[in-house]
Amino acid sequence: MIRMVHTSTIDVFDAPPGGHFDETNLAVRAKSTAYERSKQQAERAVLATAGAMEVVFANSATVYGLGTTGNASMETQMFRPVLRGLLPAVPSGGFGVVFTEGLAQGHLLAAERGRSGERYILCDEHATVMHLARTVAKVAGRGRAPVITIPTPVMTAMAVAGEAVAKITRRPPPIARCQLQYLLWNATPDSSKAQRELGWHPTSLSEGIRRTITETGLREA
Repeated sequence: MIRMVHTSTIDVFDAPPGGHFDETNLAVRAKSTAYERSKQQAERAVLATAGAMEVVFANSATVYGLGTTGNASMETQMFRPVLRGLLPAVPSGGFGVVFTEGLAQGHLLAAERGRSGERYILCDEHATVMHLARTVAKVAGRGRAPVITIPTPVMTAMAVAGEAVAKITRRPPPIARCQLQYLLWNATPDSSKAQRELGWHPTSLSEGIRRTITETGLREA
């Protein structure tokens, strides 16, 4: 029997702001951003065309770690500015995170042990933006952690203005409205199903950040 593991996202699930969700909380409505809708459509397309092929879904939280150092990565947007003392303030809210190596291991386990047609959330833990930034500074033993949480109305105005400027400069805004919306959703993913059925083990935030800083060259940033 042919088996495929489809990499998806926790964005296909639904929960109230600040709530909790697991694999049973699949969103029944089309979600608000193009990214989220594309992931919903991709899952439906996979199921519709799978035929006799077994399909297992790996629903990833926000990824950080080795191999994710592009311009939009957490390493570029948060880790490096914190280490350089250039991030005095951050938005409120938070999100689920997963370390790259653990995410890869989760895919292998899903291929080996996952049940066909099932979804498995791969998330180490939920963290606020402030907690993430402070953990980076603490683990690195240098830099400067932010001390101010920017009020949501201010962040909303910044996102709207940033998107307007981006249309002129053709460069991504510091934060888009859809990104702010995700932060303010601030919902906590439950990965207990993956741990129970796949034998998957989350990576602690401090360990993942330590390895990211050490193994991606950020220690010298």
